[in-house]
Amino acid sequence: MTTSGTVHDAAGHDAAIPGPRGAVLRALPACVLELVGVPLLAWFVPRETGRDWWALGIIVGALLVMFGAVTLASRGLPRTDPHVDQTRWQNAIVSARTHRSLPSDPAVRVTAARMSYDRILMAMTFPFLVAGIACGALVRPDLSWIPPIGGLLVFTVMGLARLPSAWAYLRLHAVSG
Repeated sequence: MTTSGTVHDAAGHDAAIPGPRGAVLRALPACVLELVGVPLLAWFVPRETGRDWWALGIIVGALLVMFGAVTLASRGLPRTDPHVDQTRWQNAIVSARTHRSLPSDPAVRVTAARMSYDRILMAMTFPFLVAGIACGALVRPDLSWIPPIGGLLVFTVMGLARLPSAWAYLRLHAVSG
């Protein structure tokens, strides 16, 4: 650790990992794109052509927009250390919530902080994508919207279930930095 809230990434550069509120603020542009973009795409789909391919194109387009916006939200953050085992950073995230403690290894700290940040992004973006698809269904009820919403609901529930641990880890990480 260097200054408050700043960590060294694998290359030795200073990189700040935002706290949970900072993660939410960084995710907001992606959420707005998802909520507004899907209904706009649905509005411009031609009504007289084969609808199944257009619906698939809308969903793929929305996912690409979401991926691009989330990638931009994660820009400038340290990368996860490939040498840190998955169970170590997962245990660190759980330990932050249950025992209110952070690991002593800086590589595990950075990896767990980055994964917590990604979990908060997932918990933010997937509900907005589902809401955007629901708004798209209101704009164009003639398109088939049930399959994409069903699949995304699974990811939404997973993201929301992981949110409390990720939030606790980033809050503790920001305070300890």
